[in-house]
Amino acid sequence: MKIERAPYQAWNRLFLISILVFILIVLLQKGYGQLGPGRVFLLNRSVNSFESSSGSDRKINNWLDLGYKYNYWRAGIRVEFHDPRNSLLYNDKITQRYIEFKKDWLRVRAGNSYERLGRGLVFHAFEIQSQTLDRTNQNVAIDRNIDGANINISLDKLEVTGIWGRPLRMFSSERGDPLGGGEIRFRPLPALLLGGTYLRLQTEDFRQNDFHVDMRSAEISLNLDAIDLYAELAQKRSSNTFSDPNGKAVYAAANYAGNTFGLSAEFKRYEDFSTVFNNPPALVKTHSFVLLNRHTHSLNANDEIDYQFEGYFSPNFNTMITLHASGADNLESDERRRFREYFIDSRNEWGDRLISRVLFDYSKDRPVGDLNRWTLATEVDHLLNDRDSILLDGQMQHIDNENSGKYWNMLGLLAFSRSPWITISTQYEHTTNVFADKSNWFSGILNLKIGQHHDVIFTLGSRPAGLVCSGGICFQVPEFEGLELRWNARF
Repeated sequence: MKIERAPYQAWNRLFLISILVFILIVLLQKGYGQLGPGRVFLLNRSVNSFESSSGSDRKINNWLDLGYKYNYWRAGIRVEFHDPRNSLLYNDKITQRYIEFKKDWLRVRAGNSYERLGRGLVFHAFEIQSQTLDRTNQNVAIDRNIDGANINISLDKLEVTGIWGRPLRMFSSERGDPLGGGEIRFRPLPALLLGGTYLRLQTEDFRQNDFHVDMRSAEISLNLDAIDLYAELAQKRSSNTFSDPNGKAVYAAANYAGNTFGLSAEFKRYEDFSTVFNNPPALVKTHSFVLLNRHTHSLNANDEIDYQFEGYFSPNFNTMITLHASGADNLESDERRRFREYFIDSRNEWGDRLISRVLFDYSKDRPVGDLNRWTLATEVDHLLNDRDSILLDGQMQHIDNENSGKYWNMLGLLAFSRSPWITISTQYEHTTNVFADKSNWFSGILNLKIGQHHDVIFTLGSRPAGLVCSGGICFQVPEFEGLELRWNARF
C-alpha cells in the first residue's frame, strides 16, 4: 500500500486545527470549560484515510463545532476542512454560525438551523453526522441545513413554528433560492393533535423567469394508550408547471404496541413531490445486518406508492418474533419499477449469557435490476461476564440481477468488546459477482473510548461499496482499501 506525503499547505491547515482542538481540550479538562459566566462546548469529528483503492491516496475531512452558552443565549460556529477539495463539501472556512435565544415557551434562532414541518412532506432540514457501518459508528456528511431565521412558540395547547432562509442546493455546498413558511399545531384534547403547514419558494426557471412554488399540508394525530394514528395530506402548486409541475402526497401510519403483540402499518403516495428542501417518509426498513442494509430500495418521491406492515409476537420474556412485508410501485404499477420485501426475524435469549438472532429475508428491487434476493443472517452474542462479550455474525445472500446474473454475497464478523472502553473486530466479505472489481474484502477495526469525551476508531483493510441507510435516508459509500483513523471529541 503506497502512502504519499500530503502537500505542506494541507497538513499545515490540519496541524493548526489540531492545535486549536488540543488547546480547547486541555482548557476544558483542566476545569476551564467556564468562560466568564457562561460555558464553552465543543465537538470535533475528524477522518483521516490513506487509500490504495483510489487515485488519491490521502483524504482528510474535519468538522469542528465550537459554541458558547450563557443563561438563555447560545451561539456557535462550525469550521470545516477537506483535502482533497470536494465540490459537494465546504472547504477551509466557517460553514455554519448561529445565535439563539431560548426561554420557557419561546425559541428564536438566526443563522444555520435544522427544522421539520409535520413528518417532512413539506419541509425537513436535517443532518446525519454518523451512522453504523459494519457495526461501527462512522462519521458521514449529510447536511441539509437552512441558513436564515426561525422561531418556535410552545404553549400548553398550541405550537407555532416559523422559518425563513435559503436551503442548500442538491448535491452542492451553494445556497438555493429563498423560502419561508411555518406550521401551526393545536391540541384540543390530550390525545388529539391537529396541524397545518405552509411554505413558499421564490425561484426562477432556466430562462431566469421568476416563479413561485407553494406547498401546504394538513395533519392529524391521535394517541390512545397503546394505539397511535397519524395522517398527513399535502399538495404542491407551481406558477410555472413547465419547470416545476404540481404535485400531491399522502402519508398515513397506524401503530399498536402491546406486551405480547404489536402491529404497525404505513401507506404513502407521492406524485411530483421531490424538492431540495423536503424529505418525505420512506417506507424502507433500516436493517442492522450489513448485507440487507447495503442492498435496499431508494425512494422516488416523484412517482411512488408504498406500503409497509410489521408485527411482533413475544410469547415470553426470552423470545421475540417479527414479521415484515413492504412494497413499492410507481403510479402506473409498472413491473419494472416494483419493489417487494418480506422477512421473519427471531430473537432469543438463552439464560443470562447468550442471545441469538436469525433472520430470513426475500426481496426484489426491479429499479436496480434485482429480480430476486434471498438473505439468511444470523448472530450470536455471548456475554462472558458483566463487561466482556463476544459477537459472531454470519450472513449469506443470493442475488439474481438482470444485468449481473446470479451471484452470492457472504459476510462473516467476529468481535470482542469490553464495555464501554474497547471493541476489536474482524470482518471478511466474499462475492461471486463477476462484474465486481474484486471478490474478497478483509478488515480489522479497533474502537476505543478514551475517557468520557473521546472515541477513536482505527480501520485497516478493505470494504466494498454500497448503500448505507438511516431513517429512510440512503447514501452511497465508496469502496475503501487502506488505513483509516476517525476521532470524535465532545465536551
